[in-house]
Amino acid sequence: NDPSAKSLLPLTAAIAAGDDAQSAVSGLVVRVKGGELSVRTEAPSFGPVERPMRIGSPDNEVGLLAEIVEVDASLWASLSRGDISPAKEVYVVAPKAPLAWRGRVEVDRYQPLGSPGSAKLSDLLINRKIPAERREALPVVLCGGEILWVPGLPPSESARLTGPTKGALRLTWLGLCLG
Repeated sequence: NDPSAKSLLPLTAAIAAGDDAQSAVSGLVVRVKGGELSVRTEAPSFGPVERPMRIGSPDNEVGLLAEIVEVDASLWASLSRGDISPAKEVYVVAPKAPLAWRGRVEVDRYQPLGSPGSAKLSDLLINRKIPAERREALPVVLCGGEILWVPGLPPSESARLTGPTKGALRLTWLGLCLG
């Protein structure tokens, strides 16, 4: 798929200003450093440090975007049918606490949408057959310290939408491909 303007803007601005930057572009991490453009071939590892997320402003380090949107009847029907894969995009209830993201840590557990209980994040990623080298490159999106979503997995059961909603949260990940 073609790169979006949102993913290219930080790179073009950095080139024009002579600054360094990186952005997720069509599933790859593209970096401008010292005036040179390069594509990062190794998967990044984000580590356990939490970084704040702002709604409406993309985080170019990881390629996450959080937006408040309306889930109308048509979109709700698509979501209900499973037409929208949680690999890159999910719709959940609007957060009541600040959003943040970090890399995964060994003790991570959460209850995926539709699951009867919580499970270890590492087991969920293995069960989804996400390659080991990609697992460390996945951001863990948090709301109030609890896991809200990890790209490639369903969002948290606690953030389930129950029908069309005017103020839903859409999370979009433009990072590395999971295949």
